[in-house]
Amino acid sequence: MIKSILKYIKELISKLPKWETVLFLLVFSTNFSVGQFSISQYIYIVLSIFFFWKCRELVKSTRPILFFYYFLVMSVFNFILYQNLSALGSSFRFVFNLFVYILLLVSFDNQLYRKRVIWGYIYACEFFSLVIIVQFIVYYIVGVNLQINIGQFDPTGNQYDHTGLLADKLYRTGGLFNEPSWYASFCAPCIFIVDKLRNRIGYLVCLFGIILSTSGVGYAALGVYGLWKTFKLKPIYTLMILVIVISLLTPIMFLLAPSIDKLSLENSRLEVYAYIYSKAIISLFGVNLNSLYVTEGEFEYFLNTFSFVYLFWGLVGLFIFIRIFYYKKIVFLTIAIVAVIMIEGLYGRIDFWMMLLACRLFNSELAVEEQNKKCLIKAY
Repeated sequence: MIKSILKYIKELISKLPKWETVLFLLVFSTNFSVGQFSISQYIYIVLSIFFFWKCRELVKSTRPILFFYYFLVMSVFNFILYQNLSALGSSFRFVFNLFVYILLLVSFDNQLYRKRVIWGYIYACEFFSLVIIVQFIVYYIVGVNLQINIGQFDPTGNQYDHTGLLADKLYRTGGLFNEPSWYASFCAPCIFIVDKLRNRIGYLVCLFGIILSTSGVGYAALGVYGLWKTFKLKPIYTLMILVIVISLLTPIMFLLAPSIDKLSLENSRLEVYAYIYSKAIISLFGVNLNSLYVTEGEFEYFLNTFSFVYLFWGLVGLFIFIRIFYYKKIVFLTIAIVAVIMIEGLYGRIDFWMMLLACRLFNSELAVEEQNKKCLIKAY
């Protein structure tokens, strides 16, 4: 058993220097900043342009760039209309990451690179998960805290003496990420991919990493995975469960709004739904965001990914955004991502977009394999 584990670790380490794995390992740079920007923003814009230039002859379609144009043009239009510089800065973080995502997607969505990049994501997730597992084991067996305290790691999100969901005092860590939820939102979708690929070791490593991280985001994704594997529910039923949950929470938050109005609003992840519900906000292209800011650059409400896109770019923007992570060949993965971004505000983080890149390429790979099988059957 120990011999097998050591062999697995040795093989994993040998794969880390490969460029496709490094491409995903570099999301770690999100924890460091230069000026007003994360180091990751500098790194990934250079990498995306480099790969797009290198793979330009392999690019089959630039249609996804139309998505980028919509968000960019509407961001500028809303700024001209409402004169909110803070809103423009927030929207441009989203647009910037979308641009990186699209350039890498059109560069790698081909027979030469697709599988390599998918496995690069898997190896990176295994490594990040292994870090958390090692931290957990060393703390409880040796009594040494290996937690990382460099960069912009959240001291409240990563602490060994934590009043958490599972126990009064539980070791909690995001490993190489800012906090556990950042790790889980990046690595949880990998569970679906390694399950499809029947990669048992990768599956167990990622599963234990997510469980030991104690992240609610990770548990939400695992809940969807459990519905898929245990009860064999059809995607539409699982999606209906999520819709019902949101539908019930929204009016509840609306009714409770007067009593929680004086509390710290950033601690309420769902109150923005109550705001939208109470104001009956229906918009095709975005709303006047001036009322959502308390001070310069700070939102009055916590905006999760859905509410951010809806309020900034309306129903049209929300439809395009959902289209980005709708995976026809593995719908439960889409539902898991929906569960994650209902909770978190991921729009400005490159690790979120790199995860979406791997999932989109995996969906494309499944579609290609299905098409090849059909052609093979016709040939016979």
